Amino acid sequence: MPEFVLHNAPQSTCSQRVRFVLNAKGIPFEEVKLDLFAGDQL
Repeated sequence: MPEFVLHNAPQSTCSQRVRFVLNAKGIPFEEVKLDLFAGDQL
């Protein structure tokens, strides 16, 4: 199981940067996608 869990929304530029760095460094992570328009963040 990956050490990191990234909760993100595809349209979020902040989570895009984190995802890019994790992939570039080869760090395994679990991704939980959120739909901000559906209120998943609440």
